[in-house]
Amino acid sequence: MSNVLPISIAEFGRALTACRPPNGWGKALTVAVSGGADSIGLLWLLRSLYNEAGITEPRINGITIDHGFRPETAKEAEAVGAFCRDIGVEHQIIKVPWGTNSYPNHPEPAQYESSGRWARYWILFHAMQESGSHALLTGHQANDQLETAIMRAERESGVLGMLGMRPIRRYGMGGPAPWLNFGEKGLHAFMCRPILTFSKERLKATCQASNIPWTEDPSNLDTNLTVRNRIRATLDQIQSEGDVSPWRERLKRFDIKEQSIAKLANILDGVPPTATVDEISQHMVSEYEKFDTAVNAFLSSITTVEAGAPMLVIDTNKTPPSQDIAYGAVLRILRYVSPKWWGHPSAEALRRKDSIQRIVENLWYREPSPVDGKYRAVPFVAGSHVLWTPSEQQAQTPYVSWMATRAPPKRDDAPAMFLDLSTAVLEAAESRKSPEPILWDNRYTVCVPTAFPRHVLDGVRENQGRVILGPHSKFFLPMINYESDEKNSVLAALGTDGHIHSYLRPGGWRFEWIRPFSGH
Repeated sequence: MSNVLPISIAEFGRALTACRPPNGWGKALTVAVSGGADSIGLLWLLRSLYNEAGITEPRINGITIDHGFRPETAKEAEAVGAFCRDIGVEHQIIKVPWGTNSYPNHPEPAQYESSGRWARYWILFHAMQESGSHALLTGHQANDQLETAIMRAERESGVLGMLGMRPIRRYGMGGPAPWLNFGEKGLHAFMCRPILTFSKERLKATCQASNIPWTEDPSNLDTNLTVRNRIRATLDQIQSEGDVSPWRERLKRFDIKEQSIAKLANILDGVPPTATVDEISQHMVSEYEKFDTAVNAFLSSITTVEAGAPMLVIDTNKTPPSQDIAYGAVLRILRYVSPKWWGHPSAEALRRKDSIQRIVENLWYREPSPVDGKYRAVPFVAGSHVLWTPSEQQAQTPYVSWMATRAPPKRDDAPAMFLDLSTAVLEAAESRKSPEPILWDNRYTVCVPTAFPRHVLDGVRENQGRVILGPHSKFFLPMINYESDEKNSVLAALGTDGHIHSYLRPGGWRFEWIRPFSGH
């Protein structure tokens, strides 16, 4: 590693700027610090940048999560805390409370990676909220990037998945378990990876150059423990052998099907066979940006997103430049319209190939009827609770407009769309202070006013009436009803024109669409 150069402060500064959240850093920068060379190197570079540039805000908040997977973890966390104190960084150690407060029981070794990751993200998210931070900085680096691409290829992911991690992405609304509910706030929190294009070797060189100790987790070497460990070991072997054959050949050493090998090789062969892992990661980030730009351009040519619109109209007269772009466009549309958690696979038809392919074929590649030669189209749902409705059910050409809207709720899901806001209404009226916005159907936040018609307040106080939030229209827009034995009335509703209609004074209800249409 003697020929490996440390990362300069200037290099790191440019990388950090490139992953700045659109809503800024917030009051603090939250840094996940495990004690390994990746995260310790990241924290050292950040602190050095602050010192060199005279930066004082936002403050740096280091967080170490003790998963308790090994007996040594508590001692290692304390060592990280001592290092943070030495360089003047705030630091917290938080132990995962397995089996309490909705956390699952302590996982088996085979689940350490996935369970530990989501428990870590959950804890870090709440630490961000407490500190006023908009960004979590993680130590994902270039080696992780290549390992991730190969893991996704083994799972037969599409090109979008094989392009690996992004330097910045939203936290999203939730994870793979019900308790991992980040809610609407997860759309304003970002995960930032400023060292994604620097190799682990360069991070170790950075630590060595400044005499910074780090810890090595021995479980990372157990190839039977995780898929990532197995892939990492194979990559290390390829490197030690000096194998610089085309990636199409190197990828045959992994558990990847031929079709996925071809797709991933097409990405990786964009750099010379002798390229370093840094250069590979830089290439993958660049390719992702190109892909995202192409999807953006295609989407802007086939649909217009109106602010707060709960539906999208897609003009399919223009065919996608490739199947991959079509897939990317469909995933974005699903994620925008779906009532499922934004950022979770459930909002993207679980990324099932058959579901996405069905949508793509219906929108752009329908076959004519052998009877009359006409192209037939019928409404359908192919995942994510999104209904696709054609403008014509039969036409002379395959090109019709489609509307993507929220599908009607299933019978078991329908009751969850009705919320009793009576208590919130009373509290708002008595305190003259609006409560926190209420997340509804994972698509809107509802802001409760502080003034209400007298008969509504009297009815709620005397338990003779209720204020109910529920859906109306075929687009399932939010509506506020006052329900009582004597009188039912609509207080406010969001119209299909995008305007709020207040039917009784005082009004003041607000309905805000929260789902972004962006690629991250």
